[in-house]
Amino acid sequence: MRVLFIPCAHRSHLYLSVPMAWALRGAGHQVFVASVPDPGLTTEDVTSTGLTSVSVGEPVNIGEMAQEEASKIAPVVPPATEPGRKTVQADYSNCDVRVELEQMARIYPVVFSSKSMVDELIAFAAEWRPDLVVWDHLMMFAGPAVAKACGAANARLVYCPDSVAQLRIAYRERYGSPDPIEKGVRDRFADFGLDFDPSMTDGDFTINTMPPWTWRPAGQHYLNVRPMSFNGPSAVPKWLHEQPARRRICITLGLTSRGVHSNIPSVENLFAAVAGLDVEVIATLAPESVADLPGIPDNVRVVEFVPMNTLLATCSAILHHGGAGTVFSALEHGIPQIILPSTFANEKFWGQVGHAEGLENQGAGIYVDTSRPVTAGELRDHLVRALDDPSYARNAARLRTELLEMPAPNDVIPALTRLTAEHRAAA
Repeated sequence: MRVLFIPCAHRSHLYLSVPMAWALRGAGHQVFVASVPDPGLTTEDVTSTGLTSVSVGEPVNIGEMAQEEASKIAPVVPPATEPGRKTVQADYSNCDVRVELEQMARIYPVVFSSKSMVDELIAFAAEWRPDLVVWDHLMMFAGPAVAKACGAANARLVYCPDSVAQLRIAYRERYGSPDPIEKGVRDRFADFGLDFDPSMTDGDFTINTMPPWTWRPAGQHYLNVRPMSFNGPSAVPKWLHEQPARRRICITLGLTSRGVHSNIPSVENLFAAVAGLDVEVIATLAPESVADLPGIPDNVRVVEFVPMNTLLATCSAILHHGGAGTVFSALEHGIPQIILPSTFANEKFWGQVGHAEGLENQGAGIYVDTSRPVTAGELRDHLVRALDDPSYARNAARLRTELLEMPAPNDVIPALTRLTAEHRAAA
């Protein structure tokens, strides 16, 4: 069969879909990846994974657009939690879901799924005739329309707590249907002369790459698949060939930038937390993040990039922001995780809080409360606890074993083929 992937235009989102895309290729299916020209996801980024790229729509800069749109709105936050209680994923249902969904319905078509992009996607699909369209869960204003236009089955790809479903369920419980996302998708379908089917907003089915112990909205049915890390084309540096002489930890903040998230500890505080500890620290940071520092501790090596799936095999713990790719890499290697969720708008509810909450509940990680400033001393205490308390390593190893028992992307190809045939026949 022919399968069209539509990731959100960012490398990290593409990389989360690559294992499934290559499982399909390995099973003999044709796979194309369609994306809008964007600095965050170029044609070269796609082709460097070995997959075939289809460029659609006018060039954009989604990172800048997202920042601009976010600056126009006030964060929609849940009611304050009790003193001393950290925010959990379920709290997102208690925010003003009407405003939150209305903002998504206004911003997402502009930022992620422009009309020129969808126009060209529909035209391409009419010629190539995919059997299945797999769309990033942020692409609900593009993926279902393309599938509907060409009669393909369509699958939503979820790689974090299913926040969209969470908000839509909460909205329907309070206000009934249709919710703002359904209204927005209905209008988008009308723009392209397509008849609307309410089931299209959820996909014909959903592929979920979250471990079973993570938070999920009630009543959702998923095709569950093991999360697998993909770090992009990379080479292993020579210094990583040898095992470290002492315990090694990794510090990474993913693609977040210094100074954006007000309560995330500064790079200075992160380094102060590890200075003098009997550990080797590998900090993956952009050069500009350390350019104006007065100094770097002797036990810290700063690198702009190193493949996590190689680095973490040598690490005893990792401190990071809670992004899906980093979480999955750490789970694969069974190491404790210390997570610092973002404080930017509601970004924390799109994976970071859910990951941190789940890992802490499983005893395999520490969820650092960033709703208030976090000191270097606190960070040091968290790191020492994760390293010296053997229960963290033991539970992280258990989660790795459980992860390996989940069906890998290769294992679910027969189910994908069957579901595609069922829903394509009904199209």
